[in-house]
Amino acid sequence: MRFGKGIPPAHAAFLDRALGIIEKDRRLFGVGACGSFLARKMDEHSDIDLVIGIEDKAHAEVAREGRHDLLRLVE
Repeated sequence: MRFGKGIPPAHAAFLDRALGIIEKDRRLFGVGACGSFLARKMDEHSDIDLVIGIEDKAHAEVAREGRHDLLRLVE
């Protein structure tokens, strides 16, 4: 399992989709997770808290496109 124990399957599938988008976008340089993900205490009702690093010069562009990418994650 890519994310280790304590991550519900639906959350792991979401993270796979999210990281796939993030890894392909050269304007994004890192991602971090916090909250119950780090504590490995997630359940099926947990949210996922992600912090995504964006290159300074691309911030406005990424912000404009963000809604489209978020919709791709929940398809």
